[in-house]
Amino acid sequence: MEENKRLDIEFKTTVIRFFKNFMEKADKFNETLEDMKKDQLEIKHTLTEIKNIIQIPKSRLEDRKNQLKDLEYKEAKDTAPEKYEEKRIQKVEHSVFFGNVDSSGIKHNIFNPPIIARYIRLHPTHYSIRSTLRMELMGCDLNSCSIPLGMENKAIADAQITASSYLNNMFATWSPSQARLHLQGRTNAWRPRVNSPEEWLQVDFRKTMKVTGITTQGVKSLLTSMYVKEFLISSSQDGHNWTPCLQNGKVKVFQGNQDSLTPVVNSLEPPLLARYLRIHPRSWVNHIALRLEILGCEAQQLS
Repeated sequence: MEENKRLDIEFKTTVIRFFKNFMEKADKFNETLEDMKKDQLEIKHTLTEIKNIIQIPKSRLEDRKNQLKDLEYKEAKDTAPEKYEEKRIQKVEHSVFFGNVDSSGIKHNIFNPPIIARYIRLHPTHYSIRSTLRMELMGCDLNSCSIPLGMENKAIADAQITASSYLNNMFATWSPSQARLHLQGRTNAWRPRVNSPEEWLQVDFRKTMKVTGITTQGVKSLLTSMYVKEFLISSSQDGHNWTPCLQNGKVKVFQGNQDSLTPVVNSLEPPLLARYLRIHPRSWVNHIALRLEILGCEAQQLS
């Protein structure tokens, strides 16, 4: 009799504890929903149309259940990602995006209408255990005019690449035609005869092109890293009269590489319309050494 009474009390205690925990979790869930309703979407229009976004969490093997619950996004049009200009806009229905519910699935979110941006940031607002994220962005180039023009794949012939000078000795020749992105070999970049800001590398497209960007890369030779840290760009239609690339009425200094291997992309805004393009190194590490790709399209695509 006493044993049955004790078991009955333990059963009731367990049931009460279960429902108490359940109600506490329900209250937290309601609080989360209220927080979600208060969040706002922050956007700024810029350059690239992004249509979809996929969030990918940690793998099954780690299985720590570190999944993101909600995401916000911001965009900016500043030339440097760290200079984001933030602006609150009116609250919209989908200002907070639902993320993952486990550590192995893939969650898709679609922007409708698509957004236009150069930079995009994701801001985790709710997560399980820790904020962990892998992702892919889906979209397209806004004007479809940022394709490689042929330095790497040699669509631009060797004869189209010239320079003020190049280093040539009994050990190696660093000719202008070697200034190709990702080129391999013992000598695989352009190096001028002397390290001077008067040196330049020139590309002749043989017709007017719309140039929207440039990718630069240094090189490593005999354990020595060599790369260009800053450079100028000038353009010409006839190969004689040159116009420097300007920003706010002043000659623009482009930020180049920080090591000898990692490519760095610089956008040209507005794009240049030119047949000839010159790159003028202004500062460098150890020696001037340059590999590059030029991005753009044929000028007739403007029509």
